[in-house]
Amino acid sequence: MKNREKFRDEILQAIIGGNSCGFMKDKVAQEYLDSRESSDVLCEKIGCTDCIKLFAFWLDGDYEAPTTDWANVPVDTLVRVRDDENGEWFLRYFNRFDESSFSSMAGHNYSVFADGATSITGRDYVEHWKYCELAEEEE
Repeated sequence: MKNREKFRDEILQAIIGGNSCGFMKDKVAQEYLDSRESSDVLCEKIGCTDCIKLFAFWLDGDYEAPTTDWANVPVDTLVRVRDDENGEWFLRYFNRFDESSFSSMAGHNYSVFADGATSITGRDYVEHWKYCELAEEEE
């Protein structure tokens, strides 16, 4: 997914609301500035013309979801899981992340409750998956 697809609605709102510079500082500048610098530096370092070019470049970049700190994800959080990198996603409720893989399944570090169960309804009935991500709200 490209940035233009992920942030489509936010981009339109920023343009219509006259907050293009704010969007650039909040979303785009973070990827191109030194982490020690404030996004306010963007306007000081480059002019509006170069900022537009930077924005165009960013639009076609691949969206990279922020990494998830699984230690802080609550039990029963809705997640999507799969075993194959290109396989179909399945909705499940999160149980835990194990640093070491499930005994006989290398790389299957994500423990979820099976078949739509939660910690209340499926306490001891868990599955282990290789890939896991937080489910989007619209799912």
